[in-house]
Amino acid sequence: LTFGEISHLWARFLTEKKHEETMIRLAFEYFDKDSSGCITTDEFMAAMSELGDPLTEQEVATFLKHFDVDSDGKIQYSEF
Repeated sequence: LTFGEISHLWARFLTEKKHEETMIRLAFEYFDKDSSGCITTDEFMAAMSELGDPLTEQEVATFLKHFDVDSDGKIQYSEF
């Protein structure tokens, strides 16, 4: 699947509220490769590459800047 296809599927599932929490949890688990409860920069970059949408370090830094609420360099589930 491409990132666009996954985004399309995600959007379709999110239109049904009952699936929203499940989809968010599954997406988080996909990115959290070591099941540590947080997504590291390396995990995020690896997952995006697997999805066919590799990001530059600058793009990842921009993403983290917006979503890493506590500025610890990781994305916790509550920030996701």
